[in-house]
This record gives sequence, structure tokens and C-alpha cells, in this order.
Amino acid sequence: MNTKAKILAYGQDVLGRFRAWWDGPGQTTDFSRKARVYYGNVTLLEYLERTTWHSGQHVRQLVMVLELLGIEPDRPPTKETFAGLPMPDKVWDDERVIA
Repeated sequence: MNTKAKILAYGQDVLGRFRAWWDGPGQTTDFSRKARVYYGNVTLLEYLERTTWHSGQHVRQLVMVLELLGIEPDRPPTKETFAGLPMPDKVWDDERVIA
């Protein structure tokens, strides 16, 4: 993943696989079923939601790093991007000072 083209291709591949699942097995998935994950006993819906916002949080962190480096992100996410998800208010927690 050392070029923009490779990163974009990877993202398109992930999106394609997700869409194939969503349009196929995802249509009959019981999202109320329990998922066994390291952070507790949650439903598949809760797992999917957490996976989504957690990835989004890392995107927000990368945008912040780019900005700190003086690089203007191309189409950074907005609050509307994550509407309806329980995103943390802060991009980073309070454990480290970001300067």
C-alpha cells in the first residue's frame, strides 16, 4: 500500500466484497443474532455498527494527521458522513497531547 492507486484499489475491492455480501447473504442475515466478540456479547447489528464507526474514527484520525502535516485532505468526512453513528466527540482521546 505504497501508492494512492493501490490504496484506492484496495478500498474498491473491500467495497465490492461488502456490496456482494449485502446484496446476497446480507439480505437474509438475522442481525439480532448474537456475535461473540472480545468486547462482549452483542448482536450482529451492534457489531456492524461498531465496526463502521470504529473505522470512521480512524479515518478522522488520519485526516487530523494530514492536516497537522500541512496536507489538505481530499474530500474529508464531515459530521453528516457519520450521521446516526455513535462517533466519539474527539478525534483522539486524552491520553496523548497532539501538537
